[in-house]
Amino acid sequence: ATTLLQAIPARVRLLMLFSDGRPNDFDAYGGEYGIADPRKALLEARGRGLRTFCLTIDAEAREYMPRLFGSDY
Repeated sequence: ATTLLQAIPARVRLLMLFSDGRPNDFDAYGGEYGIADPRKALLEARGRGLRTFCLTIDAEAREYMPRLFGSDY
């Protein structure tokens, strides 16, 4: 998604993430790895000039969102 958005000629490029909760996968991939991988992708997207935003319905998001997006999420 970052590569596609980066190719669009625009002043502002927004990568919006919609989530139902903590990053996880069916094969028990989660925990700190579930946080670290999307965090790295978000940091790379920001490094390429994209703005990132997340909308989640998870009541526990305040626990892990700062680790994904930084303290200023």
